[in-house]
Amino acid sequence: MFLQGSFALISPAALIQTLCQEQRTVTITASRGNGTARIWIIEGLVVGARCNEHTDEEALYRLAQWADGMFTVSGGAEDAPMTMEAEAETLLLEAARRRDEGDLAPPPHAPADLRLDQILADCPALSGGALVRSDGASIMSGMPVSAPLVATSLAVIGVALGNTSGMAAYIGPGQRLLLTRSAAGHILLAAVRPGEGLGEAGAQLERIVGTALPA
Repeated sequence: MFLQGSFALISPAALIQTLCQEQRTVTITASRGNGTARIWIIEGLVVGARCNEHTDEEALYRLAQWADGMFTVSGGAEDAPMTMEAEAETLLLEAARRRDEGDLAPPPHAPADLRLDQILADCPALSGGALVRSDGASIMSGMPVSAPLVATSLAVIGVALGNTSGMAAYIGPGQRLLLTRSAAGHILLAAVRPGEGLGEAGAQLERIVGTALPA
């Protein structure tokens, strides 16, 4: 089993609860900014957890507060520390109680340097788009329903892009898309409005995010 995604689309608590309810044996690896976390699950029971400097129950409580970040789920838990054996429901209820009572404040994250609505307002050749930070945070989506790619794939695209720059064009049946990264690392997937030129749309985006289509 292998799954990759963003906590902006599914919360850590929902992901852990689902995997445990299905009695999976998996390892969850997560990251956001400089933070890292790992959860080991064997046959639906949490048998180990690490989140930055925290371990076991405290680590899971901390991870449950993440509002964004990237995660992968891989099959097996061969390197599980086996330092605990707990049901997810009990742990997640305690995490929610701590959050509600102020014992655990949600970790802050930096605001996005770009707003999707402002990009679309400044680029009339675009009909919609989706914007996400490279760590999977702050997803904003306004893609046309006809677009063949959606925001759920952007976090994976961001990891694949690495530190590359520039702008990539996708031309498919009835749809033209531009994929680029801003100077701050934000990933933007934009749909070009019907009747507008791809070059003009790229030029408008270049003025906003500072990257250009390859010659």
